[in-house]
Amino acid sequence: MLFFFQRLVSLTEATYHRELIDTLVGEKHAGAMMHVTGRHGARHLDITLILVMEIEDNHVTDLRSYYCDQTVWDTFWSDQMLTGSPVPEFHPPKRPIEP
Repeated sequence: MLFFFQRLVSLTEATYHRELIDTLVGEKHAGAMMHVTGRHGARHLDITLILVMEIEDNHVTDLRSYYCDQTVWDTFWSDQMLTGSPVPEFHPPKRPIEP
């Protein structure tokens, strides 16, 4: 997951910033609501998103992102995707979650 966020910072020339708003944790799921900002070129990102993680045997087995405005997110990253530098996909590691 660290590589994923490092790549986002790199693609936005170190302007990518996330602020944790809230979390929720259950037996099989965890979530985080974040406010995210950044810029690249003339584009500016200012959006709220929610990450939902599925947990099985103390491992994150799935991670999904939900954006308050998917079009804003997609537009911000669109030229990165067209130039061959897409936002990296995140594949959770198969290791226990640290408490």
